[in-house]
Amino acid sequence: MTERERINLDDINPLDYPNIRVQQVATGSQPKNTGYQILETLIIGRHTPSGFKDYFDGANMPL
Repeated sequence: MTERERINLDDINPLDYPNIRVQQVATGSQPKNTGYQILETLIIGRHTPSGFKDYFDGANMPL
């Protein structure tokens, strides 16, 4: 199954709670096969090195 999501970044606030996540492409391989997937990460809570100061605070990082 293949799916996709298209988001116009001009229409959303990337620091609103539903938008605080990271999606990365991951690759796995065996001798005869290669697979691809999306790894989605959500961090909740204070993490000073990443810039998260409060429970639902997203790091304000430029794209």
